[in-house]
Amino acid sequence: MRYATVPTEDTILVTSSRRLAPWQTALKPGDYFLVVVQEGVILYGKVLLSKALPPQFRRVKIHSEASPKGDEDVVDLHMADLPMTDRQFGLARMFGWPSDLEVMRTFMSMVRPARA
Repeated sequence: MRYATVPTEDTILVTSSRRLAPWQTALKPGDYFLVVVQEGVILYGKVLLSKALPPQFRRVKIHSEASPKGDEDVVDLHMADLPMTDRQFGLARMFGWPSDLEVMRTFMSMVRPARA
């Protein structure tokens, strides 16, 4: 997936200087999050079981309008913009992984928010 950041020595050095929010570092297998990409694309991620990765990286399955079945990759947790509940993730799936911000806001507000 072109939005993912595969950990390399260079990316680890660059990203380790920025702080992660507590909810980002707490992401574990089975947790959900979303990423709003500047080009107007919204990515919906589910954290998968990871092998040994640096602390700021997770193996994930990312869904979007362009990739509804999802793509597995390794992402830098700095990319994660908001945590999601399983219900919010299910609504995103039901809405077809929308990239429209208003549609995303609608289903995100339909249920109790995930703890950030």
